[in-house]
Amino acid sequence: ATRVTNPYSRAQELLGCRFRPHGRSPRTGVDCVGVAIIAYRLQQVSFPSYPFSESRLDYLESHLEPYFSRIDAGRAEASDLVVSRLDRSLHFVVSGSGTFIHADRRVLKVVET
Repeated sequence: ATRVTNPYSRAQELLGCRFRPHGRSPRTGVDCVGVAIIAYRLQQVSFPSYPFSESRLDYLESHLEPYFSRIDAGRAEASDLVVSRLDRSLHFVVSGSGTFIHADRRVLKVVET
């Protein structure tokens, strides 16, 4: 087996995985946080409870600050973690080369768009 060494490649391995709210395992399903935890190996990070409303962005950033640097969205490169707004909630996506990998609650699986 090939050893996966970057977050984007680890996220690609999750494509087609079942969507499950609060999911953290490819075997049972993942949500957007689960994709981030697996892709970036963040098992040690304690994420705030759901939902990730826009009002909790500062709290969320304080948990991620030790592991990531904040950049402008237009500067995201492959393997960057992007925190985006979806409806009135925050959503994690893994940036690719012109694509994003994320857990899509509408199609109930991890997809690349």
